[in-house]
Amino acid sequence: MIRKSFTIISVWPRVSARIYYLIRPGSGTSDCDLSTDYIIRKTDKPSFELQFSDGSCGLKMNKKKCFTPDKLVCYVMGLLVVVAATAAVIMIVRTSICDSQEVDFAEKKPIATPWGFKCVEDKCVRTLITVDNWRYLDSLSVCHLKCEKYGTLLPQPTIQTHISDTVEAISVCGMEFIGVEDEAVQNHLDESIHRFFQHLEKKKTEKHPLARGSKVRVEFKLAQNNLSLTLDTDESYKLQINGDVEHEIKVLIEGETYFGLRHGLESLAQLIVYDNLQYRYKMPKRVEIEDRPAYRHRGILLDTVRQFYTVDSIKRTLDTMAIVKLNVFHWHITDANSYPMKLKNFPDMARFGAYGPHKVYTVNDMKEVVRYARVRGIRVIPEFDAPAHVAEGWQLTDFVTCYNAQPWSQFCAGPPCGQLDPTRADLYNVLEGIYREMNEVFDYPDMFHMGGDEVYPSCWNTSTHIQQWMIERGWQLRREDFVELWNHFQSHAHERLKAAASQTRAILWTGTLTEPNFVERFLPQEDYIIQVWTEGSGAASHVPHLLARGYDLIISNSDALYLDCGFGLYVDEGVNWCSPYKPWSKIYNNNITAMGGERREQILGAEACLWSSISSEDSLDSRLWPRASALAERLWSDPETNFRGVERRILLHRRDLINLGIAAESIQPDWCLQNPFYCVR
Repeated sequence: MIRKSFTIISVWPRVSARIYYLIRPGSGTSDCDLSTDYIIRKTDKPSFELQFSDGSCGLKMNKKKCFTPDKLVCYVMGLLVVVAATAAVIMIVRTSICDSQEVDFAEKKPIATPWGFKCVEDKCVRTLITVDNWRYLDSLSVCHLKCEKYGTLLPQPTIQTHISDTVEAISVCGMEFIGVEDEAVQNHLDESIHRFFQHLEKKKTEKHPLARGSKVRVEFKLAQNNLSLTLDTDESYKLQINGDVEHEIKVLIEGETYFGLRHGLESLAQLIVYDNLQYRYKMPKRVEIEDRPAYRHRGILLDTVRQFYTVDSIKRTLDTMAIVKLNVFHWHITDANSYPMKLKNFPDMARFGAYGPHKVYTVNDMKEVVRYARVRGIRVIPEFDAPAHVAEGWQLTDFVTCYNAQPWSQFCAGPPCGQLDPTRADLYNVLEGIYREMNEVFDYPDMFHMGGDEVYPSCWNTSTHIQQWMIERGWQLRREDFVELWNHFQSHAHERLKAAASQTRAILWTGTLTEPNFVERFLPQEDYIIQVWTEGSGAASHVPHLLARGYDLIISNSDALYLDCGFGLYVDEGVNWCSPYKPWSKIYNNNITAMGGERREQILGAEACLWSSISSEDSLDSRLWPRASALAERLWSDPETNFRGVERRILLHRRDLINLGIAAESIQPDWCLQNPFYCVR
């Protein structure tokens, strides 16, 4: 059987139903499966549309091929669905969870497992199921939902959290969603609701028919229609669940913006669990949550240069980020090893700099990542690394010095070497062109990362042209003179960035320019945000003096937030420079609020960084998750507890990621998931 679909949209108010029909191959006949997918939203223009998913009919009714016999019955029945739903203006969602009909729950001893769980002193205790006790035991997920203060939520809410210990069996088939009037916002909500049901579907891990439960009706209330996503976007939300009416649960999600609504829907998805003892989905009967993030910048850096990552793998990462409410994808898209960014105005850089013709990111690829991320509440911040970390893709220009110089360790941090030549006037025209196109492609982000780390004076000192240029200006060839040369580059490059995107704010890595002797001379506080990759504390830390000088910071201290640490070198034997490995508990305990002290407000947030020298798409999930989830709670909730406060929830969270197809790293034996209070010392 081939499953196809078409959409009927009646507008006034706008309501659409996607009707599925089954084609028997070779028979020319079809069965109509009224598994309605969407019925949604209001508008003020009356119209009528029909669209088949196989492309056989467009949006106009006058195409005769729309009315082939195998589709006519489905069309008529679908039209009745639309007419019936028009008055209600609600979205009724049905998913593949509901492919088998719901059944009444048979009151007999479950046979799926001999073990159940009961809540004893806020702990879920594994208990053998007997004839006498089976009615009073829960599955592990349901027990955690009832027993934990924050239930199955990650990250934990910040302002108010009340989750009742009474749960209700629900029917996920035919859940109702009352949408919002703004069409653009509703389009985003449609995608979020689709993800919501994908997540629920993956929680059911067996084929047993679902038992019936109470009806669920979800209403969204939105204060602002603005879909702009910046550092200052309001992400707060309120979530209320009321199950006082028999056989009906009402859910209200309120948000100042779409992004708050989206976060509330993620929390709702986490509060709905599958009970594998009773074959039901369950949720708390009463919930009151008021929530907003502690930090505005909560991100992941992914280096897609040293290894190429497909757009699908990037999207999978964005999906997982959305679950834990991370909101920044820092895309390290240029470096010395390759140049995969294929801009329309500079195609030869990717042609000569990418690992291959198929290992590039086209303009459409990058735009799709930005769109996909925004729907999930994530800003994409591109990084064009300069003046160091520049080699492949630039070799046909005269803008690069010490290209692939050997021995590389004398001229750069890792092969191949290369730095832009600050003395070339034409270089800045090229940079402005790249900045202009990047800002257009990335939809004019409010921040743009300019790189700016690991600059080697010895690289520039290999060029007699640079030496002569410096001498002509009365400079010598000392370290401080090369810092002046670096500032010459940075100030001119920043001018060109502002010419390309006047509203964007630049980000720079910590380095020589951010040292106490130079930073205030060269980097105005209003123009730059500093991303700290050096240590978070101690003598080597840049954090105290940068805060004291009034700079806004993003924390990515390598002693806690570098996810590539603890693995082997790629140029020699032994482990890499930032070893040891950073476990999720260390990341969770990395308290950036304590780093900020009285100047906490200058810390915008933090990013975990995955550099890809020895990480690739195949290991992406296990490198990131659930360690990045620990960071997500630290940044959203800013908890006062150490990692023990999230330990049981993150174990469940990791299991849920596995069910979703995310190859998250194991952090304890599965036995500890069922007996967590024993796995301590």
